[in-house]
Amino acid sequence: MVRYAAEDALVGAHLLLALSTQLWEGQSGTTPSCYPLYSALPQPPLLPLLLPLPLWHSHLATLLHHTCLPYIDRRFKNSTKQICNSFSDRAGASSVVDKNVGGESVRLKDGKERVAATRRSHPLLKSPLYDNCQLLAPDGSPLCTCDTKKAEWYIARGLGKEISRDPLVVQLTFEPKGRPEPGPGDDMYYVQERENLCVVCGAEEGLARKSIVPHEYRRYFPAILKEHASHDLLLLCPPCHQAANLYDVSLRQNLTKECQAILRHCSQSRMNIDSTLMSVRSAARALIKSRAKLPSKRIQELEEVVQYHYDSLTEATLQAAAALEVRVINEDHVPHGFAVVTMYQRQGGLVSLEHRWRSHFLATSRPRYLPKDWSPSHRHHKLHALAASLPPGHLDHTVYSALLTGSDISHNNTATSL
Repeated sequence: MVRYAAEDALVGAHLLLALSTQLWEGQSGTTPSCYPLYSALPQPPLLPLLLPLPLWHSHLATLLHHTCLPYIDRRFKNSTKQICNSFSDRAGASSVVDKNVGGESVRLKDGKERVAATRRSHPLLKSPLYDNCQLLAPDGSPLCTCDTKKAEWYIARGLGKEISRDPLVVQLTFEPKGRPEPGPGDDMYYVQERENLCVVCGAEEGLARKSIVPHEYRRYFPAILKEHASHDLLLLCPPCHQAANLYDVSLRQNLTKECQAILRHCSQSRMNIDSTLMSVRSAARALIKSRAKLPSKRIQELEEVVQYHYDSLTEATLQAAAALEVRVINEDHVPHGFAVVTMYQRQGGLVSLEHRWRSHFLATSRPRYLPKDWSPSHRHHKLHALAASLPPGHLDHTVYSALLTGSDISHNNTATSL
């Protein structure tokens, strides 16, 4: 796999060399239709004579960057004509280099712009994540912020009254189960207003949710750790989201190595291919699509394969055989997330896993615009306090032990949290 990745990188380098060659020689003849930016430039051989060397390097790097933008995140099936047309549509008739060519510009908090890729692997938000509506206790003290839908839900059911419309403030008519503790800390995180911007670079448009603790682990957490999950749901712009996902791969690989004791005797594949069903399906498809081209002996062999499985050979059985599902569930498969959660339940505690992912995000992405009071140890001190308050012999001691320090609990306890 390492060799394959290295060869793939070499292909990209050769493509860049080919593009730079076309860029250099583009003015010698007619301008290629998919490179309309050429018309804005003087003859490339004259550029070193007209510009200082550092400026020439910067100019060439910028032009190469915009030349490559139309090819970013393109599917392999796209033809050169489609790419050229797409590039021409974005560039338009202007002969000036546009920062938006090849992608969408995202506006940063400091007023700068950066070009984002046009195709993304994660959906962007269509509306702001944080509406910052305020919920107040009956005595007027702040409880938390919430979205507009939740605030209006309280009003519609008579559980709250509207204090103001813009911003929307709702005062509850009943005493809530709990109140945030005054002063800085975990509770005040949910009281503050949060900005709709990328927590890494400050971009304000084209944002997507990022789960700091990936769902493949959190889905196996007990319910008490799934509460207040919005702390680990942050906003990132597409470039920062993609970079964070790449950083996550390294930690995931380390976790895989650490839990090999659990995975060693288990299959890594969730589905298996049934070779017998595969041969039946292949035979049926060959008979349907290519019977006229096959020799009689081969036709007989293929018919015997289908007939052995169905005990008869009709047009209906051929169609059924051609549509066979050849994948079967692997009963020995243990999901990666389940194995990691099980390991931490036995040693270290699940809060250690949660803390590790949060710290990993801080160390790799280096966010500059995190909400106030966001912390890798969010709510952990509360869990310790709750565990200490339990009377001796309480049934929840086992649960809190698995959360805080790790204990060998049964598979059934973990399965109930799915």
